[in-house]
Amino acid sequence: MRLIKHQWEKKKQKPKKFLVLPLILAAVMFLGSIGLPAVASEIDKAEAQKSSLEKKKEETEKRISELEKEKDDILNYIKKLDEELNRIADEVDTLNGDITVASEELEVAREELEQAKITEENQYSTMKKRIKYMYENGNSSYLDVVMQ
Repeated sequence: MRLIKHQWEKKKQKPKKFLVLPLILAAVMFLGSIGLPAVASEIDKAEAQKSSLEKKKEETEKRISELEKEKDDILNYIKKLDEELNRIADEVDTLNGDITVASEELEVAREELEQAKITEENQYSTMKKRIKYMYENGNSSYLDVVMQ
């Protein structure tokens, strides 16, 4: 009897195992179908966010490209300004050299003018003496006056 009872218990247990597995599968499928729309919604949100981020990335890369172009333009403008500044600095140096030369020439001209004034005064003084001499000594020829 014990043997029969034992066999009977074994038969009872096997059907429970086979019965539990389909119940578990049914529960998983039922719960999965309930959670599936939620997962799909999350996937859609993630894809939308990904799309948005990719668009922002493209816009940022475009802006970076524009800024790099502006940077290159600004660097070229600075280079041109530097070249112009160097050209103007060279021109200023040349003009300063010209001013120095002109100042030296002006100083020489002032000295020559001073000498000319002195010479003029001497000649005028000499001429006054000759005219006075001619007046006091009578008619002498101009040649005589000049020769003295």
